[in-house]
Amino acid sequence: RTDYLRQCYRGQSCTVRFPEWRDGDTVHILKSCPGPPRQGRFREDVPYEGFEEDYLVPGWPRRGLSVPAEAGGQISWGPEPVPVKEGRYLMCWCMGSGMWPLHNRCEKPHDFWVPIGEIEIMGPIPGQNFSATAGHPITLSNFIGWGLQRGDSLVVVPGDETCAGPAETLLNTSAKSMFPMGGVLASTKEPEFDRDATAEMLFSLDFSAGASPVVQNGGLYGLCFQPAYPGGGAVVGPEVLRKAGAGPSQSYG
Repeated sequence: RTDYLRQCYRGQSCTVRFPEWRDGDTVHILKSCPGPPRQGRFREDVPYEGFEEDYLVPGWPRRGLSVPAEAGGQISWGPEPVPVKEGRYLMCWCMGSGMWPLHNRCEKPHDFWVPIGEIEIMGPIPGQNFSATAGHPITLSNFIGWGLQRGDSLVVVPGDETCAGPAETLLNTSAKSMFPMGGVLASTKEPEFDRDATAEMLFSLDFSAGASPVVQNGGLYGLCFQPAYPGGGAVVGPEVLRKAGAGPSQSYG
């Protein structure tokens, strides 16, 4: 197959499944899949064209090379969070479960010449800024991101807080902030396609903490994105979205 689509969240470790795969099969995230091997050159340690670094996607854990498949086709890129920009990335495959000369040689970019589809890194676009006014309810409109879903939420945290901690810790911190609904803003509609960013396939959501007014004084606060699925409420990070503004209103970013 060449049409696989798998999804992970930015700021989380990434694990996906291919149930029909055998143990040892491996994925490499690359800018392009190199051409097939040439006679007598398969086991050489240099690509057929260009240099190894030309194929790598900067920022991916393990330089884009997955842990070999196991446990019914499960692969991952280890425990390290994926920090790359939201979007889709090419997956290239190597049959580590095959017979010689393929087995035990899923190591170099040029061992992965079969494109099998894409992996989508989801999450909010960094750098978004929002404002709310003390004494009024919080409503944040047109929150932009990849793979947004009804059921996603935003967690308000102090401006010097990060989103790197466990979800439970951040939710407890937010609950003490005196914001409505314990500082958790729920999505209020189905995601809408952002027609101003069609090239990037972005979607928008609106968020609200209900009808209760904000009782906090003005200040700077951060927002941590909490996806509805998967991961049981893990917060996407590792950093809070950008903060901005001051004065009688609260600013979020």
